[in-house]
Amino acid sequence: MDEYQKHDKYNVVALCSITIMFVAFLFILMIFYMQSTTLLDQLSFDVNTVTASDYTVEMDISLDMWEDFRANQLPFLEKELDKSG
Repeated sequence: MDEYQKHDKYNVVALCSITIMFVAFLFILMIFYMQSTTLLDQLSFDVNTVTASDYTVEMDISLDMWEDFRANQLPFLEKELDKSG
C-alpha cells in the first residue's frame, strides 16, 4: 500500500467520523428541542384547561361534624337562600 492510498483511506475515515459526529450533534439538538417544546405544550394545556377541581378540596368529615353542620349552619343557609330566591 503506497502513501497515496493510506492518505486516501485516512481522508475517508475522517470524513465518516465528522459526518457521524455532525449527525449525533443534530440528534442531540432535536431531542433537546422536543423536550423543551413538550414542556411548554404541557404548561399551555394546563393553563388553558382550568376546571373546578383545580380550586376544590376534598375532606373526609365525621358523623359528628355533619350533625353539627345540620344543626347550626344549615338553617342559616336555608334562610339566606329563601331571601335571595
